[in-house]
Amino acid sequence: THGQITQLTTILSHDNCPIQNLFIDWNPIHADPFQAGPVADGTNKLWSPADETQISPFAQIVRDAKKLQVLFLRHSGLNDNDLQQICKQLSSDAGT
Repeated sequence: THGQITQLTTILSHDNCPIQNLFIDWNPIHADPFQAGPVADGTNKLWSPADETQISPFAQIVRDAKKLQVLFLRHSGLNDNDLQQICKQLSSDAGT
């Protein structure tokens, strides 16, 4: 869920975090609250930004993970906006 990605991003941003490789495979980010197991249609919705200024959770990982060397995202529900934000974080202008 978005809350869990936020928690993961916080952990990855710590100077003493040993994680260098992160694999998010077949895991789109769902909005909170999320219910595990069989649920009624429409119960678990995918995360979407509240407005155009809200940064993608995937871009937050790239921005805040100080030691991350490999980020593997496969079938994670990435969209064009996520990719644009990730690329912005990787550019030499990041943080400006």
